[in-house]
Amino acid sequence: MVCEPVERANSNHLFTAGLADSMGVRKKPMRVYSVVKYAAIACGDAEVFMKFAQSRYKEKIWAHAAGVVIVEEAGGVVTDAGGRNLDFSKGVYLEGLDRGIIACSGQVLHDKFIGAVNCMFATMHHMYVCYNASREEESKVCLLQCITCTFATIHCSYATGWGFSSLFRDWFSPS
Repeated sequence: MVCEPVERANSNHLFTAGLADSMGVRKKPMRVYSVVKYAAIACGDAEVFMKFAQSRYKEKIWAHAAGVVIVEEAGGVVTDAGGRNLDFSKGVYLEGLDRGIIACSGQVLHDKFIGAVNCMFATMHHMYVCYNASREEESKVCLLQCITCTFATIHCSYATGWGFSSLFRDWFSPS
């Protein structure tokens, strides 16, 4: 089970849903307020909490500090989406946060989600570049980058244990 914040104003539910689907999670996420998401992981009601805030939103330390301690004491792992520990020593906000927060019930699951996040961000970056290519020469370069990125995504899917077919199933299946 995945849990995520209720608030849409400071989290990206669409990205979280896509990431969960790529990992084979089919249940709807449990949407909860405050530190409840961390408690859900600690007591076994959820396996992962993901929060990918909108670019303008800054995470506050008091919204996460106690929850991180609770999850870690229960054997879980909490980092930013780049795999770095959260740093509560830099003031009111979690400064330097890499893309978002991922909390998991264990290290193996956490490593898989970090790998999936990295692959999805790489794929999205190349698609964005290709979409915005304006000149023909740039389009050719972008096509090569997209091909390279597709192969990298396939490699990531097998290296991290999440299924390539589930990542692209909805993109290529007839509607």
